[in-house]
Amino acid sequence: MEDLVKKRFKENVIPALFVSVVLGTFAIIDGLFIGNKIGDIGLAAINFAWPITAFIQSVGFGVGLGGAILISISLGKQDGSEKKYLFNTYLLLIISSVIMMLIFLFTSKPLLAFFGASGATLDLGYEYIENIIYFTIFQVLAQGLAPIIRNFGYNKYTMFSMCFGFVVNLILDWLFIMVWDMSLFGAALATNLAQASTALLIIGMLCRKKHWPDIKFSFRQMKEILITGLSPFGNMMAPNIVLILINKSISIYSNDAAVAAYTAIAYVAFIVCRLFNGVADGAQPLMSYYYGSNDKKSKNAVLNYSIILSFALMVVSTAAVIIFKNQLQYVFGLSDEGKEIFKQLLYYFAFSFVFMQIMQIAKAYFYSQKKDLYASVIVYLEPLIVGLVVFTFPMFMGLDGIWVSTPISQGILAVISIVFIAILIKNDNKEEEVL
Repeated sequence: MEDLVKKRFKENVIPALFVSVVLGTFAIIDGLFIGNKIGDIGLAAINFAWPITAFIQSVGFGVGLGGAILISISLGKQDGSEKKYLFNTYLLLIISSVIMMLIFLFTSKPLLAFFGASGATLDLGYEYIENIIYFTIFQVLAQGLAPIIRNFGYNKYTMFSMCFGFVVNLILDWLFIMVWDMSLFGAALATNLAQASTALLIIGMLCRKKHWPDIKFSFRQMKEILITGLSPFGNMMAPNIVLILINKSISIYSNDAAVAAYTAIAYVAFIVCRLFNGVADGAQPLMSYYYGSNDKKSKNAVLNYSIILSFALMVVSTAAVIIFKNQLQYVFGLSDEGKEIFKQLLYYFAFSFVFMQIMQIAKAYFYSQKKDLYASVIVYLEPLIVGLVVFTFPMFMGLDGIWVSTPISQGILAVISIVFIAILIKNDNKEEEVL
């Protein structure tokens, strides 16, 4: 039995790791081209605009993964309700797309100003985000359908569809930005077309495999999907709330060079975090399935494998970031001032990787078995702690007070995560003793 669990773990996690890194690269590819073409001001503009894009994608991911988790649990229970969950997930994805597009069309520019953008940075940021908003439906579907098709067991096809979208984005960014000089409009258009291609590929696969939904509207199921998806939504969105808070604080205490340097380091940290997310995303369907079938031993075995793998990835990625720090600062086209700030920042974030991997695995463990309160505490405490630090510590420490916010908040949350996991495992052991 243990060998079978290990085999399934490998089959799930390896493709999920690859997909997660590709998704992370999706998020930074525009910044790479814009930073090298326009410089600090272009990179800063995308950084100010990114939280709106991230919110749109986080809603899609939260709804999609909320539905996917319930589908996996249903498959484990073999109660036949997965097709109804599928329909209500689709419905929520479409409804949320329309609502967000209408809201952000009228609020995006004031939001950019609130985030700290001004002057040319505000104009460039609005040029980017306005075009993202028009394609909201594809942003939501690409993020929301991926966990669904993955939880149906098509890990390799999920990997293929994400890779295809990444290649489309890469080619179009080079063409629109570097060759045709379309600036941030071109970056947004490339992202939109790439997400559309991914969404259409996944829709085609679901149709080809005849995963037809059972067209029965259920307010109860929609509510359940939203509650289950709240933690995955927050897991994807919380770093972007942190981004908003830190950008705002930097705009008070420093300049565009510091914002650009933070953008570059956040991109590096985001890719590393996607490694841990990949382990969590691959393990989650298995933990949900074993939770649904009441197989606690296999569920906790998946947790142990996840911890071991994510720790190994943390060690390798931390070493790589420190070893290649000089090369990384040139990738984003930073100014000389930005490069100096980047080197200073790198060590703060590298230290936080230790805590980051614990948090990601813990959150997947919690929401895979519908322990929504535990997951939500971890997810939503982070921006609260960061907000407290970034608006108080700089009064005494300057910019260093902003940079320490990440390791401080994640260190506290890693300790809380370990306590919550210990409580759940203790409860599992008590139940087994009773049986």
